[in-house]
Amino acid sequence: MKTLLLLITACFVYTSSYADIITVSNDVDSPGQYTSLQAAINAASVGDTILVSGSPTNYGSVTINKRLTLFGSGYDPANTFAKVTYLTNVTLARFDAVQSASGTKISGFNLDRVYINNNDPDTMKDITIERCLVSIAIYFQSFNVSDYRNVTVQNCVFTSASTNISFGNYSGVLHFNHIFRNNIFNGVIVGDISSSVNYTNLSLVSFRNNILTGSGTGTILDEVKNAVFENNIFFRKDAGNNDSDGSSAHCNGCAFDNNITYQSAFDTIPYGNNVGSGNLIATDPMLVNYPITGAAFSFSHDYTLMGGSPALLAGTDGTDIGITGGAAPFVVAAPPRIPQMTSILIGPPSAVPLNGTLQIQFTARKQN
Repeated sequence: MKTLLLLITACFVYTSSYADIITVSNDVDSPGQYTSLQAAINAASVGDTILVSGSPTNYGSVTINKRLTLFGSGYDPANTFAKVTYLTNVTLARFDAVQSASGTKISGFNLDRVYINNNDPDTMKDITIERCLVSIAIYFQSFNVSDYRNVTVQNCVFTSASTNISFGNYSGVLHFNHIFRNNIFNGVIVGDISSSVNYTNLSLVSFRNNILTGSGTGTILDEVKNAVFENNIFFRKDAGNNDSDGSSAHCNGCAFDNNITYQSAFDTIPYGNNVGSGNLIATDPMLVNYPITGAAFSFSHDYTLMGGSPALLAGTDGTDIGITGGAAPFVVAAPPRIPQMTSILIGPPSAVPLNGTLQIQFTARKQN
């Protein structure tokens, strides 16, 4: 049966001759090579792919310090045969040039937190987090003068009403070419947790085609400096406002282009020393099924656009404003981008003699 499992796995995931596929499951009804995800990570070689089965049991917290690709089953029970892949915390660590999670991709998990943790005075880079539900936040952490490059977060749902993204307040840390696109944020994006005027410079960080919303009004940006916001929908959540002294406390030097604001306390963007154009202020984006008063994330909502929506083809790139436009259109609850087996039939007969022929039929679906 183990050989059968590996053969079937090989049919579904592309891999080169230099990388292995490792299977993990803590579900007794669907065994894998490992029951512990951390044990599988420890045993893996750089460049390996780890497939983590959906299970009613959380896989706990893990630390990754090498380049790996991890696929879960997905985060929506309706699309995963009621078996979601749950994790608590994932730490993507760089300790030195050899022990580094640079180049790692994570897709298809329901998890609490991701820590992108650089303990080395060099670059942590090329991280992708895709098609995950993050119930708390992604945190950038550093304990040295270092930098982060090319972090992509796309097609994710952030469900916490508190912090969703935190860039930290570590002196001398630089951020280059990060992109947060086609996500749903229900909480706050924090540029500098120290709340000092010396904000972390995010001039090479962009937020594109996201929906920033939630249950209730409030500011969804906090101490963000020089970031780029394009083709987003701010629904019941405002991008900030000037403090009483006229300073731009929530966003400082940011660029706002072709965004929509609606039903927030401070709809007007840009404000203060921020810049931008093409924004639709206090304009209903006409989402297919979402309460006008805002709400926490729900799979029952439909965040796509109605016909006649002002967001259709209104982005800076000629595609939609919101999660259906841009470079990575978002289908909420879509499983990771690997084929998925949907059924298997062994036999008849289900038992054969030594050197006999066992008939196996299976069906699968592709997932773009």
